[in-house]
Parts: sequence; structure tokens; C-alpha cells
Amino acid sequence: MSLTRRNFIKCGLMTGAAVSLTACQRNVEHGVVSQYVMPEYAIPAQPLYWATTCGECIGGCGVAVKTTDGRAIKLEGLPEHPLSRGRLCARGQSGLQVTYHPSRLNDITDGSGKVLSRDWGEFFKSTLDKSNLTDKQPLFVVRSLGGTLGGLLIELAKETKGKIWLLDYPSRLAERQVMKALTGKAELPFYRFEDADYAVTFGGDLLALGHNIVRSGWGYGEFRQGRGRDRGTLVSVSSRINMTAGNSDRWLPTRPGAEGWVALAVGNIIAAKKGGSVWPAWAKSVSLEKAAEASGLEASLIERLAAQLLKAKKPLIVADSDAGNYINGVDSLYIIHSLQKLLTGSIETFEPENVLGVKGGVPKGLIVNTAEAMKHLDSTNCLATWIFDLDVVNLMPASIDAKAQLAKGGNLVVFSTFASETSKLAKAVVPILNWVEEFGDQRITGAGLDIYNVQQPAIRPHWENARSLGDILTAIKVGDPIGLGVIPNGAADGASKGKTFHDLIKGDADQTRWEALLARGGSYKEESLASDIYKHRVATPPKLVADPGKPPAGVNPYEGLEPASVTAWTETFVEGPVLVPIATLALRDGSLGNRPWMQELPDPMTTSVWGGYIEMSQTLADKLKVKRHDVVRVTVPGVEKAIVGPALPSASMHEDFIGVPVGAENPDYSGWSNLNYGLGSKVFGRYGYTNANYSKGGINPLTKIKAEMTKAGEPQWVGAKVEVAKDPENKVDMITAMDIRVFELPREILPFQ
Repeated sequence: MSLTRRNFIKCGLMTGAAVSLTACQRNVEHGVVSQYVMPEYAIPAQPLYWATTCGECIGGCGVAVKTTDGRAIKLEGLPEHPLSRGRLCARGQSGLQVTYHPSRLNDITDGSGKVLSRDWGEFFKSTLDKSNLTDKQPLFVVRSLGGTLGGLLIELAKETKGKIWLLDYPSRLAERQVMKALTGKAELPFYRFEDADYAVTFGGDLLALGHNIVRSGWGYGEFRQGRGRDRGTLVSVSSRINMTAGNSDRWLPTRPGAEGWVALAVGNIIAAKKGGSVWPAWAKSVSLEKAAEASGLEASLIERLAAQLLKAKKPLIVADSDAGNYINGVDSLYIIHSLQKLLTGSIETFEPENVLGVKGGVPKGLIVNTAEAMKHLDSTNCLATWIFDLDVVNLMPASIDAKAQLAKGGNLVVFSTFASETSKLAKAVVPILNWVEEFGDQRITGAGLDIYNVQQPAIRPHWENARSLGDILTAIKVGDPIGLGVIPNGAADGASKGKTFHDLIKGDADQTRWEALLARGGSYKEESLASDIYKHRVATPPKLVADPGKPPAGVNPYEGLEPASVTAWTETFVEGPVLVPIATLALRDGSLGNRPWMQELPDPMTTSVWGGYIEMSQTLADKLKVKRHDVVRVTVPGVEKAIVGPALPSASMHEDFIGVPVGAENPDYSGWSNLNYGLGSKVFGRYGYTNANYSKGGINPLTKIKAEMTKAGEPQWVGAKVEVAKDPENKVDMITAMDIRVFELPREILPFQ
């Protein structure tokens, strides 16, 4: 398949090499290239663009990795991709910092960082071979499932009678269960901001933490610009002004976790005037006055919001994806999504985590929530636990002793790019590649989307002893470690099955189709561009090659989930200071703290960088006589260790709101793999303590909560009433950096109209 060729324009800035090549009528190669069609020649620093898919989240953004001289230097969005449309978020851009991070794991080690083996053949046989999992009912812990990699993991769990613990903060399982109850499909909601004229968000931060923030940001831009129509209006119902609420026209401050009460009252008003059998009968038993008391909003404001929604031609209701971790979280998700169904008659959904290569479907009970995972570990039947690139210890509340629980799970193997609190407990820590260096794929369906994304290595693996997780699982599946670079000495020709993860993704595609999949980054209907965001296609990703055709069929692994059963409203709310862990744009669940680009990304509302803080209302701060940067203690009754950090008083939250960004507690792994460069170069870099006390450890509110379990079997992160007091010493070694000039600008909370 020929590559896109473009001539360099002769100008005074051209190098001598380029001039000589032009004089010889040799066009400089420029294109999205594949592994199979390489340039005829190369000149120093000539850019190449490798079409692939961002692997930072489940969003599925199409990107091109820009490389020069075999090194990845920049990520660019693919303009024609239907989800990303040429854009890429900060988290996606920071993926390169994982690729070249000096503290990435590069050896198979034990929990202390001591090298166990550099012989992948021996390690595979002793630890990874499927025979080591037979009859051990293993527990596999993952952040998400999808594509061929997810299919391999499901097949492995089925063959070994294991379970898959889907652990993500905030958990998406509750939302899928609610969607299954309301739509019959265990998928995720899809929000078309671009088509709405009046949108209401109930909690959460869609623009910073949604299922695809790039797609949501684009839709929000269209919603605001109002191309060919009136500009859309956005109302935010939440306990804090976050990035989404900060971009809204009106903010209605509620008590933490009480957004569902507002949706319930609004729905009752609309159902009474509009009618509708989709609105649950039990909801009508809750009075407007009760909802106003629970939420902290005036009844008149709730009535006004209902009136505006009734007038809207294309209303859109957005539910907080982490509402499932509220006091009455499942009820809240159910009623908020029911409000959308009441207004428009339907809820649009999509599935970004279809798995490929699964035979016979996914059995019920194979995928478990946190409560079910704890039961499996307690049963003593689990004799092996494998964790895939996440830190379980830093995601579990104080009421779950994560270290003790994992100790019950037999041999612990952690597959990771970095050391963590969890890897300290492991029998073996296995270094893996990141998405810029390996093959992968993703199948997205629903909401009019029919997308097959393909990842390809843009560079040679930067760390010689790390391996692709896909190749590891493929080797386990076929019982042959050739994909790990292992070929037995003296093996006869054809003795090895020779299957690699690349082979599984390619499947039965012929060479022409496979090259097109790589050069395009998958198979999907491209978006027509009203205006090309890349004006100079010689210096930016070139236009896509033709679509290679129909994507492969996938399986939704969550269809076996039981639908949420909500038959009555849980009339619970908490008055007084309530601790709310904040998943930030910069750090998400704390796992992004090893990336300087993310640590240096100012929070959109507080402008803080580098560290953690304790956010509280100015009203509460005045009562406690606490000023900005004073050190305060937040104590959860029944939890021994308090949260200590600098105060950030603000008018941008409800008086009951006590917010703490999620970070890493004690990221000190400088001794791993001989990477001991001193305090300034620990795994999380000099920015690594997402905290106030650089030398004493960090702030992680997730581990300071005595959490009950929600109806969805996940920890209840929001709902713990806390005690807040000024620290007697009022001393801190390092404070969070905040821009005082921005902070001291006058701010007003606009009245709701």
C-alpha cells in the first residue's frame, strides 16, 4: 500500500540535505506508516506519524504518535476520528512521560525490588504458566476490560475457574447496573451536548472526569457556540464548583451526595404536569419540602429548575458517574437517569469495553465488585491473585485492610509499569510496556458508533526487559512463551506455536486490510471536517487512508450484571462537615502522580499545583478561624489516622463540603531496580508527594474512610461525617503551590433564574 507523499516547498529555511533531495526529484516520505511499509530512506529528524489509540482511559481517542529517529516526541489527535476529532486531553499527552520515565520497572523483582530473574523462559514456567493457576480459583484485578486483551483475560478466568475484580475509582459498575434496569443494556450513558438546548448536570465533573472528556469537551463547545441555533444553557447541581460547574450558567449548591434528592423533586413536578409511566411511583411519596430540606436548596429553586426543563425543546440530564459511591448512590443514579427518560422517552448508551475473541459469552458471576472480591478472598479458596497495573492498597478505605485481604489471596503477582504500595506485597512484580510501545485494540458500539480502534507500537520498547501484557496473556493462553522472546535451545523448525498478541489482533485479516488498519488506526466511519484543524499537513498528521471495512464483532462483558433494583427511595442525608474525596483532572485516582506534566497542571478552579490541600467553605473557615494555608486536621470517627494538610477556604462549595484531592500516600520506591537517585527522583518524581508535607508522606482520603458498602457492592466514599479542627502545631514542610493573584480575584455566585 503506497504512502502519502508530499513535496517540501523550496524556501530559504530548507536544510542542505532537503535541498539536495529535492534537486534529485526524490520526494520526502511523509505519512501514517505501518510496520510493513517503511520509508524508502530517512533523513535525520524526519517526522513519522503512527496511527494508534490512546490507552490512558476507555475514551477511545484516535491519535498519531509523532516520532523522529525512533523516539516518540509528540502525540497529535486524528481529526477525522469520530470520538476525538483531532483533540487530545492532558492525560493522553502525558503518556509519553510513562514511556521515558527513569523509574519505570525494567526487571522481574520481588516485593522489595530485588531482581528475581532476567530469564523470561524460566520465570514463565515457574510463575506464569497456566498450570500454576489450575484449581486455584485465582482473582484477577483490573481497571477495565476491552478488546482482545480483555477477551484473553476472560478466557483465562473461565479456564482457571477464577474471578475478575473490576476495580476503578470511581466505580462504573453501579452505573451499568442502573442502565440495565432502565434500558435493558449494561452500557454507559452517552451525552450529546451538541444536540441539547438545556442541560443539567447532577454532581460530578463530566468535562474533567467523564467517560470520554475529549468527546464531551467537543460536544460542550458545540453546545455553547450554538451553530445555527440558540446558545445552550447549562445548569449545575452539585456541592462544589468544579470544572463542569465552573463552565455552567447557573450553579445550585447542594449538600454533598444530595444531588439525587433534587432530581427526585424535579421529576415529581414534571411527572405531575406532563404525566409519564416511566417515572417510578415510589418517587411521588417524597415531598418537595423533604427534598429541599435534604438537599439544602430552597423549594422555589427546585420548582424553577423543573419549569425550565419543561420549556426546553431538547433537554439533557447528566448524572455524576461516581454518584454510585454516595450515601444513597444507586438510588441517585437511578432517579437522575430516570429524569432523562421522563423528559425525552429514552436514554442513549454506548459500550467502549466490548471484548474480542471470547467464546460462549461471559458467565454470570465472573466479573465481581469489591464486596464480592472480599468474599472470594475471605473464602480461602483463592490461592493466586494477579493485579494488572493498579494500586489496590491506595484505593481501599480504612474499613478494608487491603494488605491483610491481599495476603489471603495466595501468591500475589503484580504486572505494572511502576512500583506501588501494592507491589511491595507481591511475590513477583512483572514489568510491562505502555500503550505507545505495544499492540492493542478496542471495540466501541452504541450511540451510532461502530468503531474498531487499533493500537500499534510507535517505537521499539524503551525498556529491554519489560514485556507487552498482551504477549504475556497470549503466551499463557497458548502455553508458549515465544511472544516473550523465548525459543527453546535446539528447537526444531516449527516446534513453537509462534502465537503472539499481534497475531491474535490481526486474526484472519489479509495483508492489505491489516496494513490499512495500522495506517488508519482501526476501522471506523470518519467524521467530515467542516474546517481542518491542521492547516499544514506536511508538519502534522496526514489525512487518513481509506476505511478497511467492517469491524469485528465484540461481546459486552457486563451483560451478566444484575440490573439495579430500586423499589423505594433511601431517605438518607448527612448534615455537617462531610468528607468528599476529589478525583482531580491532574491526578485522577492518584495514579497519575508520577507524571510531572500532570503534577504541574493547575486545578481549573483552585489553580493549585504539585500538592494536596483540604478544601472547605469560607463560612466554615471563618467559624474555625482558619485562614488559607493554615494546617487543619480532618478526623473520621472510628479511623485512627487523621488527614492533615493546608486549608483552602473558598466560596465555591456548600458549607458541609470538605474536599481532599486523591493522591499517593507515600510513593518512596527509589531503591527499586537500582534507581536510587535520592529524594528528588523517587518514582513519583520531585512532584510525587501529592500532599502538604513533602518529607512526611502524602494525603489520600480514600484510605481514611470507614466505608460502608453501597447497593452496588462498592465502598461508600461520600457520606462520612468528619470533625475539622485547626492543627495545634500549624506547621507544614511544603505547602501546595497556588496562584494568589488568581485566588484573590473577586468571585460571585450567580443567582439561579
